[in-house]
Amino acid sequence: MNKKAFTLIEVMVSVMIISLVIGAMLQMRGNATNMFKHLEKSSEDTSYFSLFLWNDKYGFEKEKLPLYRLVENIDLDNELRREFKNIKVKIDYDRLQDINTSDYSDSTVNFELGESKVSIKKENIKFVRIRIQ
Repeated sequence: MNKKAFTLIEVMVSVMIISLVIGAMLQMRGNATNMFKHLEKSSEDTSYFSLFLWNDKYGFEKEKLPLYRLVENIDLDNELRREFKNIKVKIDYDRLQDINTSDYSDSTVNFELGESKVSIKKENIKFVRIRIQ
């Protein structure tokens, strides 16, 4: 008997294999898209926090301020400034320790060691800050 066509079982098995491969590829694409969105948001938040590190005027007190106040002295696009006005920053500062060098030498230098907790949107990050007076 000469066989010139596929049987119904062979066609059904091949359709099932192809559908499993397509389903796996769609799931991989969905995971990659979700991961990309998460990385993009994380990168944006990290750039906001780096603005806080650059600015030594803020971080040694508890306050709430718009993000644009951290970049007042930087030449930015007006659209970016408007975006920063809508983002609120909450800073909590806890003084951990004061060190006075007069106990150890003739010169007097005060070191203040503290921890700043910065909240932007729903993200938080903590920094250890040292102020020399």
